[in-house]
Amino acid sequence: MQVIINGTLEEVAQENLMGYVEDYLYMELAKRRAEKKKTTVDDLAEDLQKHLSLRNVKCQQLQCNAEALEPASPTAKKIAGLKKLSEVRQLLKDESPMDYRSFTNMRVTLEVSITAPAEVTKNQCGRLIMKELGREKQPVTHDELTGELIIEEL
Repeated sequence: MQVIINGTLEEVAQENLMGYVEDYLYMELAKRRAEKKKTTVDDLAEDLQKHLSLRNVKCQQLQCNAEALEPASPTAKKIAGLKKLSEVRQLLKDESPMDYRSFTNMRVTLEVSITAPAEVTKNQCGRLIMKELGREKQPVTHDELTGELIIEEL
């Protein structure tokens, strides 16, 4: 129950930042298109973090065992770059995902908590950018060589 409550609190705190993210992405993507620069989510996340830090913007953050959430895994980045559910199925079939049945025999204790408002992290910025790109239906692709998500031109 506490996981759901804390996750919701972080989601509400992040939703309050979406105006900043929307404005930032609009300006930054227009600038990069004019310069014909390849744009990655990681680059934008780093720049957005600096942008929000300069404005002293803070946000509550979900933590697991008193540590920040881990960044997206390589598989999660690949999935984000796919366009069809059938492609996701094929990816998960080809890769060997973790066998979740092994968890049923283990007793794992996780403490999920929410922080007081703190400086927005790069990982949070990446999640905010992906959320806004999804809302705008802006496609991204996964670069197999670098492992980065590249924003496609519309």
